Amino acid sequence: MLKITSKKELEILSVDMSGYTPFIAEFQNQKSQVPIYWRIGNFDNTLLEIAINSHSGCISSVSILMLSEPIYMPLTEKNELSVEVCMPIIEVEKWPEDGYLDIHSDFKVCGYDNSLRLILSNDIKPVKIYRNQSVDFFVGSAGELIGIEFSNLDKAELSDLLMIGD
Repeated sequence: MLKITSKKELEILSVDMSGYTPFIAEFQNQKSQVPIYWRIGNFDNTLLEIAINSHSGCISSVSILMLSEPIYMPLTEKNELSVEVCMPIIEVEKWPEDGYLDIHSDFKVCGYDNSLRLILSNDIKPVKIYRNQSVDFFVGSAGELIGIEFSNLDKAELSDLLMIGD
């Protein structure tokens, strides 16, 4: 899992669900000429990629590159979690030389109404949320990033995205 080491002020977000890549969310001020990548999936038909600014540790983009079985379902409530308005900073010191940290594990994509949740770990329960505009970063007790939820998405585009796996 990605380890969150600190936090910073909010970033401007743009989301695209209409291109060749099924889903791309970019944080505008964190684009880096030398990004590093954290990838999770089975690498055959599922792949999620998180690009990180190698200098600041900020997430610069989240992309669903391959998606096999999205789930259209009501998302669980998150009202009981404390929320801090900020952008998480990821630990980047122990990154592989080639810039890619690959995790061969499943992740879940859940959608409902105008929200899309990426569940990176079912084994760890969230204890707090870092909120950046319409993005919630779910954080475990050891500071690990265990999920990301994008809200206020275009309902028609989200519906199309969730049908990709059918």
